[in-house]
Amino acid sequence: SVEIQKIVRSLEKEYASASEPVARHNSLARLVLFILLIATGHRRSVSPFPFPWDFSLPDRLVFICDKLITGSEARFVPLPGIALAYLQRYAKGLRQISRLVQGEARSYAEQTASFLSFDTAPPKSSRLANFHPSAGVFFLLEPDGTLSRKKLTTGALDVHIEQLTNIRQPTAKLRSLMAQQLWEKGCSGRVVQAFLGHQPEMHVHGAASTWSVLDIAEQITPVVQKILVEWLQCRESIRSGTGCPCFERPAPAERTWYPCTSPPVSELEAATA
Repeated sequence: SVEIQKIVRSLEKEYASASEPVARHNSLARLVLFILLIATGHRRSVSPFPFPWDFSLPDRLVFICDKLITGSEARFVPLPGIALAYLQRYAKGLRQISRLVQGEARSYAEQTASFLSFDTAPPKSSRLANFHPSAGVFFLLEPDGTLSRKKLTTGALDVHIEQLTNIRQPTAKLRSLMAQQLWEKGCSGRVVQAFLGHQPEMHVHGAASTWSVLDIAEQITPVVQKILVEWLQCRESIRSGTGCPCFERPAPAERTWYPCTSPPVSELEAATA
């Protein structure tokens, strides 16, 4: 999609040009949220990705429950390599901003980052039992570094993107675009329904189903990855950080072209260490 490419490039440019830490955090939160909305088929919501523990990153899955009345839409959605790389980029940004802010904002960033980890070993320190992520995984900061009470909803993201690109309500189109692409690339209707959470009663993961979450993930992850490559044009990596985060950075002033594939988790960690 030309529009999606334009939006991602505008959000990347905004992030790269932000000179203040708070502005960089806010621009990165908007960018990564948009990428994950594309990659997961998440519905428009006032609380997209509300809990960091919904991400099971060693399993490359995220739990999504994106309707006011819960039902068959509650599902595990696979995370392809591009989405994982952007998410890890965000987690690294959270650790950085946590060292620059104080009080509630610092604790919120630290705790959120601790959940967004690829580490399969038990944490060395206990997580706060009273941590309530009221602002969600993707949150905004005020200019003074305090936690903003303005939530980063899909509506708020739409308004910001329209200011940057003049494209109206882009998040309203993402699910239908992804469904169309999945169908055109050979995914069955049942797999597409499972991805989008469109299976009332005879749910693909219901009690009588022989399909597991990982069965669906195995089928759909490479297709979503291919769609993201096409839409985001993830081919060029430039050391300035404005390119796709899926690749190792070349030396300064060099430009290198890579195939955009889904790297192993260990490579993702090494690329952002």
